[in-house]
Amino acid sequence: MYAVAYTDVAQLALIIVGLFMAIPNIMTSEYVDTELMLKGIMNETSNAWSGPEWLGEIKPVDAPRWVDNFIMLIFGGLPWQAYFQRVLSANSANNARIQSVCAGLACMFMAIPSIFIGAAAKATDWDTIFAIEANKTGRPPMKILDNVLHCDGVRSDGYCPFSIVPITFKFLCYPIIAYFGLGAVSASVMSSADSSLLSISTLLTLNVFVPIQEALGFREDPKWTPRVLKIFICIVGVIATTMAVKLKSVYKLFHMSGDIVYALLFPQLTAAMYMPTYVNWFGSTMAFITGVLLRFLSGEPFLGIDAVIEWPGFITADDSPTGEHKQMFMFRTVSMIIVFVVLLVSSQAFEFVQRKRGKVVRNGHNEWQKNIVKSELTDSYGSSDSNTEAFIESSAKMLPDKR
Repeated sequence: MYAVAYTDVAQLALIIVGLFMAIPNIMTSEYVDTELMLKGIMNETSNAWSGPEWLGEIKPVDAPRWVDNFIMLIFGGLPWQAYFQRVLSANSANNARIQSVCAGLACMFMAIPSIFIGAAAKATDWDTIFAIEANKTGRPPMKILDNVLHCDGVRSDGYCPFSIVPITFKFLCYPIIAYFGLGAVSASVMSSADSSLLSISTLLTLNVFVPIQEALGFREDPKWTPRVLKIFICIVGVIATTMAVKLKSVYKLFHMSGDIVYALLFPQLTAAMYMPTYVNWFGSTMAFITGVLLRFLSGEPFLGIDAVIEWPGFITADDSPTGEHKQMFMFRTVSMIIVFVVLLVSSQAFEFVQRKRGKVVRNGHNEWQKNIVKSELTDSYGSSDSNTEAFIESSAKMLPDKR
């Protein structure tokens, strides 16, 4: 845990130093036309500048998809173990709130170098750069692919636009600065990778291995649990490496992961935090099944899944310029709302039926009170040494304030 914390600090420092150090070097490169980057092309007829070419536009027909993606990336980024791992490790709830807000502001701040790098790359004379490089190496000149509607990775005739950042560091920066810049790119990836590996391995150990061990009548072994955690880290690492090699775009993989989390887990997280007495295990199960069906029946081109549900404005693969179908409707947000409704309605319906049968429903609020383990109230094996009332009282302090 200390290794992850300290490496995160080192990686964050490398990202900040590497990216901001590269900006002056890139902007002053002889191959970057700063006038073209800031003003665009001069129209000789009207004597007016065309405007920066790196600025695009959102067409009205694409507006719902953009809004849907924005909402999904915001709220779909909350129910992640890597995030809550840091929030729950804070020494107070106030510090967790401050860290969360500061992290959001820091993300916007760290987007500034990427904007400058992309804008400079758009105004760079790549033909000259690649011709010079070809003369040095004796290989045919490369090129940046312009107006690429669909990219499946590095192509034989050039580079995909997704790799523009490392290319910019390599050809527009001094070698020492390029090393720092490429280190920043690597650090940004590794910072998420190590957190994800530790998070999923911890979940598998505590939510799968330990419960099975206890169900078989064995107490948690303080020697074997860390070993199992390390084994899961190796297994997950192999799976992650295989996905990284096989899949073409890391960004699309991240986007798809946030998409799935948004539809399946965000409604359940919100209900568990703010309305735990209104939901139960049955409603959660029905909501999860509904979310899986809605999301994957809507199709996912990245995974090669065709759309069964065609939402309003649906564009088939034959009519799409990218060769992939497009859902132009805000189907992600609508699916999330449907999952939320199913969660509440099915939970209340199940509770109504159970009460008619004279049985008590296990809802999230009671389960939370029973299962929260306060460190000062537990021994090394996680069992409470204090009386039940004191344990529930201490656990209740960790629940959301209902005032």
